[in-house]
Amino acid sequence: MNIVLTELIREQAFECLIMFGAGAAMGILYQICSFLSGKVRVNRWIRMGAELLFWLAAAILFSQFLYYCAYGSLSLHTITAFGAGVLLWMKFFCGIIIPDKKEEAHTRGLRKRNGKEKKKQSV
Repeated sequence: MNIVLTELIREQAFECLIMFGAGAAMGILYQICSFLSGKVRVNRWIRMGAELLFWLAAAILFSQFLYYCAYGSLSLHTITAFGAGVLLWMKFFCGIIIPDKKEEAHTRGLRKRNGKEKKKQSV
């Protein structure tokens, strides 16, 4: 059995790869923006404006990647690849660059002030 890659399959694979990278880039940008907004104490109106600027930048980034790979034509496989890039970034790599504080919230109640762990209660 001989499998032949047609030009259409190559083109769609290229588009999927580029849009997957765009989704991962969007995940990185979102993580950095959420980290910075958590660290900086500002007015809520400024934070809303920063959120609006992020989504505007995300739309521009998405359209630039889409224009590069498919000359702006939107299709199901490009949207799916973009979504897969975002979801896989959030699932596997989100806590690596900037660790989340969620894990510390679960263990905070188990430690005393001097660093020793409390005894676990048996029920």
